[in-house]
Amino acid sequence: MISTSNPQEVINISDDDDDEEEKKDNTWQLDPSQFKLTNPKWTQLVQKLVDENVKKGLGLPPEVSIIASLYKLLFYEKDSHFNFHKDTEKEDGMFATLVIQLPCFYTGGELIVQQNSREHVYDFQKNSQFNAFYGSFYADCKHSVKPITSGYRLCLIYNILCKQRNRHLAASQQGNTVQQLQDEFTRWNNGEYQDTKILYILEHEYTMAGLSFDVLKGNDEAIVSMITNANRDEKLIDCALGIVQKTESGSASCSSYSYYGGGDYEMEDVFDVTLSLTHCVGMDNKEKHDLTSIEIHDNEIFPRDVWDTLEADDESVEEATGNEGATMERRYHTTVLILWPEKNAFNMIMDLKTKHAFSQMLNLLKSLNQTDWFYKELSKEKVLFVTNCCEHFGLEEVKPLIDEISISADLGSLGELAKSIKEEGNPLSQVLFNKFITNRLNWVDSRNSWMSEATPLINILISIDRNKEIEIIAQKLRQTYQQNKNKLDELGSLLMQIGHQFPTNFFEHDRLVHLLNMCIDDLKVETSMALSEASYKLNVKLNCSCKSYIVSQAMSVIGSMCNIQ
Repeated sequence: MISTSNPQEVINISDDDDDEEEKKDNTWQLDPSQFKLTNPKWTQLVQKLVDENVKKGLGLPPEVSIIASLYKLLFYEKDSHFNFHKDTEKEDGMFATLVIQLPCFYTGGELIVQQNSREHVYDFQKNSQFNAFYGSFYADCKHSVKPITSGYRLCLIYNILCKQRNRHLAASQQGNTVQQLQDEFTRWNNGEYQDTKILYILEHEYTMAGLSFDVLKGNDEAIVSMITNANRDEKLIDCALGIVQKTESGSASCSSYSYYGGGDYEMEDVFDVTLSLTHCVGMDNKEKHDLTSIEIHDNEIFPRDVWDTLEADDESVEEATGNEGATMERRYHTTVLILWPEKNAFNMIMDLKTKHAFSQMLNLLKSLNQTDWFYKELSKEKVLFVTNCCEHFGLEEVKPLIDEISISADLGSLGELAKSIKEEGNPLSQVLFNKFITNRLNWVDSRNSWMSEATPLINILISIDRNKEIEIIAQKLRQTYQQNKNKLDELGSLLMQIGHQFPTNFFEHDRLVHLLNMCIDDLKVETSMALSEASYKLNVKLNCSCKSYIVSQAMSVIGSMCNIQ
C-alpha cells in the first residue's frame, strides 16, 4: 500500500513533527476520497452495529438516533503507535469515535482508553488475521495505541454523530428519582436552600463547538433527562451548559535547570484563584453570551473535590527576574450543568454584567403579577437593579413597573434603599424612592388601617433623615387628614410613634407643624394627651414653639373637659 501509492494519497502522520513526544508516530492514513469500500452491504452493516451495539455500549437510551460517518483509514506498521490524546470533534454533532479493525495479522498495538480515573485495555491481536473487531468511546476520553511489535494493523475510523432527538426519557423509566427531584426543586424554590445556583460537573468533557444538550453522553444524558422530567408538570428549574475555567496563580520553584535556560517548574504556594464561565448554551442549544458574565464561587461547584481529580490543561511560567521570584499559572477546564430555581431567575439576572441583562430583567418583571414571589420581598439590591433599568431604558418606560412594584412590595424594605440613596447620592434613586413612597402611601390610604405602616415608616425616616422625604410623608398625612377625618386617631398614634423613635427634629419640619395645627383640635383627648406626653419626652428634639403649642392645645382640651364635668 505504501510503496505503490502516490505520495499525495498517503500521508505519514509522523512527518508533521520529529519531536519524540509527537502523539502519533509512523502511522499512515487515507481520507475517504482516497479509497473505496466495494461491499454494497458494508454501510448497512456498520449502521446496524451502531444501532444494536454501540448505542448500548455508550449508555444511550434507545430513542436516541446516531449515525456513523466514515473519517479515515489508518494503517499501522512495526513501531507505529499513538500517544495519549483526545479526539477533536470533527463534525457537527460528533460526540464519539468508532474504530473497526479489519482482519490482519499483528502483535502489540493494544488500545488503552481512559475516562476520569478509570482505564480500559482492549487487546484485539488474538486471531486478528481471521476476525474484525470494533471499539467505541466518547470523544473526550483519552486514548492511546501501544507500539505495533510485528505485522500490520488496518482500521476504519468513524465519527459517531447524534441527530436531533427527543432527549427526554419517559418518567416511568426513572422510578422514584423524578419525584425526589421534584420535591428537592420545590424546597429550593421555597427558599429552604440558600444557593442561588449550582454548577454540577459533568462526567464527560465537551468542546465549545460540541457543547449542546443534544449530544450529551452517558450519565450526563441521563441526568438531564431526569431533570427535564422533574420539570415537566411545573417549571421549577432553569438550566444551561457551560465550560468553567479555573486559573491558579502562585509562586514556582525550579527542580532542574537546563544549560540553555528554562527548567522543570512546580507550583509552590497558590496566591490567587479565579473561576469563570467561558461558554454557555441554553436548553435551546443557543449560545447565552450574557451568562458568561455571572460570578461563580467554588462552593457552588459539585462535586466539591472535582479539581483534585483534574489535570491542568496548560500552564505558563514567568521566570525569576531581579527581586521577583518565578511565578506559575495553571488553567483547568471542565464542563458543567448550571442549575438555578425558577424563582431565583431575578437573582441570576442581577448577577449579569451586560446591558442585555437589563432587557431580561425588564421582561421578567413585566411578566409577574402581584401574587408572584417577587412581591413578597423588595431588597435594596432589587430596587437598585430597577434603578439601573431606569438609567438604561429611561424613567418613563419603567414607570409602569415602578408603580406596580411600589404598590405591592414590602414598605419596610425601602429603608435599605433609603440607606443606599444616602450613601451613594444617586439622583435617579432619589426620584425612584419618592415614587415608591408616594405610590405606597396612596395605596395605604385606601386600606382600613394606617398603623400597619407605622414601623416601616419610622424605619425609613430613621434611615434617610432628609427633609425631602419628611415633606413627602407629611404632605401625604395631611392629605389623609383632609380626605378622611375618621383616621385622625390613627394619625395621632402614628405621629406619636414617630415622635418617640425618630432621632432628629422630625416635628420641627414646617409641613408637620402645619399638619399639627390643622388636626390636633380634632384629635380625641386620649390621643392629644399621649401626643403631649411624647413631646415632653422629646424635649431636646422639639423646638419650644412646637412643643408649647402641642402642650397648650392638649391642656385646652383637658380644661374644656373639666368645665364640662
